[in-house]
Amino acid sequence: MPLDHYVSQVHLRQFYSPELDGKQMYGFRKRDGRVFPCSSKDVCRVQNGSTNEYLLNDRATEDFLKTVEPNYNPAIAELRTGKTES
Repeated sequence: MPLDHYVSQVHLRQFYSPELDGKQMYGFRKRDGRVFPCSSKDVCRVQNGSTNEYLLNDRATEDFLKTVEPNYNPAIAELRTGKTES
């Protein structure tokens, strides 16, 4: 049973809090306004497979992200310093 994350976990980990040992972030539940510690795996997900009816291959988004996610953190670090390679 896959968990499809509609916000990349690599992106969500950019919001991890030093107050939570850098391993969690603060989530906000809209229903009751409760703030709680959680990991990227706990939020922004749809359980049990792809819900994109327009893709022939249900896992096409995952395959695409395999090319993006390894470069994501270095790109964000460059943007934060204002020094980009190209």
